[in-house]
Amino acid sequence: MPPFALHRLPCLRKAAHPWLSPCTPELTRHALSFCGFKPQDKILDVGCGTGSTLRLLTREFSLTGVGLDMGLDYLEQARAQDPGLFLIQANARRILPIKANSLKGVLCQCVLSLIEDPEKALLEFHRVLKPTGFLLIMDLHLDNPGPEIKNLSLQCCFTRAVTPQNGQERLRKTGFELVRYEDHSRLLAELGARLIFECGSMNAFWDLALSNEEPKAKDQIKKAKPGFHLMIAKPVTKPRG
Repeated sequence: MPPFALHRLPCLRKAAHPWLSPCTPELTRHALSFCGFKPQDKILDVGCGTGSTLRLLTREFSLTGVGLDMGLDYLEQARAQDPGLFLIQANARRILPIKANSLKGVLCQCVLSLIEDPEKALLEFHRVLKPTGFLLIMDLHLDNPGPEIKNLSLQCCFTRAVTPQNGQERLRKTGFELVRYEDHSRLLAELGARLIFECGSMNAFWDLALSNEEPKAKDQIKKAKPGFHLMIAKPVTKPRG
């Protein structure tokens, strides 16, 4: 049986609407402003979902947004809300259908920790970015990851999240220089509060998400000390082989 996709859980979709993650419009605006993008700069939104971030890129910042997602249902919802969006159905784990050195920015919100081979994805982001471009990552991390987390029957950020230090080393290995790191773990706590409102308690939420065969999973997740961060990086060197 394939792992359960946590983002499909109705109470999570409601609590995290419309971003399906701890990300907020405010954090996205903050990150985009830091990079100083100019109108019409082309930005790829990896894992664009129903297009919430993509609409922010185009409407508020006048950027040329390109949305990429492997979920056809999400892309159909995005297109129904805004037929003018530029959308691509593709898997970020594979070669992107985008020319090299063609993008000013790659935005990756709660996607890198879902990818089986994140370094391969980072190499693709490096390939498609212009030398003056920026990679913006907003994602979950674990301060104390343990081997048990990887074995949970969930498709979610928890199972492949790494420490902030390991995440930064991945960037260096794939030819990026980290120019900004910010801890935004409070956003994860705020999402937890909304989940409590929707489900009644965090225990009730995890009971919905986890199988009965994983009685210790909730304690393992808590012990892993999850947090949330923003990383902004620039492609500066040839990736290490």
